[in-house]
Amino acid sequence: MSYPDPSQDILGLGTLAVGIHNAFAMTAAQKAVMGGALLGGTGAIVGTIIGAVAHKTFVIHGKRQKFHDLQGELMMKLVKK
Repeated sequence: MSYPDPSQDILGLGTLAVGIHNAFAMTAAQKAVMGGALLGGTGAIVGTIIGAVAHKTFVIHGKRQKFHDLQGELMMKLVKK
């Protein structure tokens, strides 16, 4: 396998640049770290957006029965869709 010339590493990423240009040159651990970083970052962004958009608050005042009643209502709404 040929690795890119270090003089062509314009971003200064070293072996990371090898992984971007040629995924087959990375070890399994490097692929796992890159995949985890990409998917973890994507999940964080999506979770932040969903959390910001979905402003539904359920007030139960510490009563278990209210919680179970709301849970039933939510299940009925899910089944109707």
